[in-house]
Amino acid sequence: MIRLLQSVSKVCAAVVFVATAGFSASDLNDLSVLVFTKTNGSRHDAIPTGIKCFEDLGERNGFTVDTSEDDRYFTKENLDKYGTVIFLNTYGAILGDAPKQAFSEYITSGGGWIGIHGTANTETGWSWFGTLLGNGAWSNGGTMAKYPNIRESKTHFIVKDMPDTITFDDEYYAYKANPRTAVTMLYHANEPSSPGDHPSAWCHEVGSGRAVYMTWGHTDAIYSDSLFVKFLMNSILWTSHKDVIVSVKPESMVKREPLQRLLAVKNTKDGLILSVNGSGLFSIQIFDASGRTCFNNGSVEGTTSIVCPLHSGAYVVQVTGNDGRALVRTKICR
Repeated sequence: MIRLLQSVSKVCAAVVFVATAGFSASDLNDLSVLVFTKTNGSRHDAIPTGIKCFEDLGERNGFTVDTSEDDRYFTKENLDKYGTVIFLNTYGAILGDAPKQAFSEYITSGGGWIGIHGTANTETGWSWFGTLLGNGAWSNGGTMAKYPNIRESKTHFIVKDMPDTITFDDEYYAYKANPRTAVTMLYHANEPSSPGDHPSAWCHEVGSGRAVYMTWGHTDAIYSDSLFVKFLMNSILWTSHKDVIVSVKPESMVKREPLQRLLAVKNTKDGLILSVNGSGLFSIQIFDASGRTCFNNGSVEGTTSIVCPLHSGAYVVQVTGNDGRALVRTKICR
């Protein structure tokens, strides 16, 4: 692996600082991300600063960060190690045929992808990559400016705890196609001198995978902006299917046997993982927004962990005792 990773950085948990409320080191210590920085043509000066930003995020939040510029590393065996792959200011035709196949299969089977700034100039002749990017939204030129960016979603995980307006002094791209009809728009730029629609950050699902793109990331300075870094961290969590972690602790639930500790709900690319630490007999049910039962594991005893494959949406998780009374009932979103 090291021979293929011409330059590799592996950052492990040394200091734990969780940027998103509700997460702990144990939630992220199984997460690895790959920062890919290969270019074929123009190269952004901010790439080393961006790498350092992701390495720092890994150290503070307890996950592993690898970096590479070698597309030969894009094999199924290697990519399956990562919760998400980050294209940091990549440029041009950078993937051979076999890496393209491995990468597209990784995404559609549940992998994550984050595209930063110059990535909108990547693989412009590959139609599938245009879909991943968002409706073929390749760059059509950019403008250096300090624009306010207006939040469009107040509920999506990536931006629900972000401000309504964030102002970044960076390069803003125009696009050869507007991604809006194919994605969930997170922010758009308010460009007073240029009326019209100016998307600046968005996300969507590709098969079972998740993708995020942002126009920001041209300058060194933006990688030290706390709001930009928060957006990056939230994007890592969402694309890696780490966006749902709900813990119902004893003091906030009915204090009676058989459940003694807690119910934990985690989101992964394979589905929701429900973990109950208790004793005695109980069952776990999941209901959709209409109240329909979409999962019922039957009766289990003691500590257990179950994977529940579910589509995106709002659900209610209920743990029921052997006497039919609810011990825990909590709302979650996937």
